[in-house]
Amino acid sequence: MSYFPMFVDLEGKHVLAVGAGTIGSRRILTLLKFGAQVTAVDPDGRKLKEMEGWNGLSWIREPYEAYRTRLLEKAPDFFMVLTATGNRETDLLAVSDGRRMGAFVNAAADRSLSDLFPRDCLRRLRDGRSDHRGRRPPAGKTGLRRGESFSDGMGRKLERTGTDCR
Repeated sequence: MSYFPMFVDLEGKHVLAVGAGTIGSRRILTLLKFGAQVTAVDPDGRKLKEMEGWNGLSWIREPYEAYRTRLLEKAPDFFMVLTATGNRETDLLAVSDGRRMGAFVNAAADRSLSDLFPRDCLRRLRDGRSDHRGRRPPAGKTGLRRGESFSDGMGRKLERTGTDCR
């Protein structure tokens, strides 16, 4: 799989964020800062309480499975669907729905299901970290060859390590 780096204007774009725990709320905050209109679906959303009332945020306080029937009836026009629920079945359901809607999809728990991933993933790869938990490989084991720049080795490293880009 090859990823093309690009910048996207998110101003006014509709984004569905399923799950608002640590990872999901961090992504929601970033999307709001870039002007996206975010529909966040999370029954608890403890982290969302800090963002409640922010311009561009609509919070659905129920499980995705309960909300999705109404969502799909509306035939929404989401540009992107992000899922970070910690529940594989819910994530797969949101990914499937996102694809059906023609949206770009990102599943925090499984990069293989994603059309895109956040820029932070590239920083972790550059710094020699192999996953979202910040663990580093042993000294000298970053996966880049001697004299190889980050950009030269990034694609090869992504494939070899199967890096989790949450």
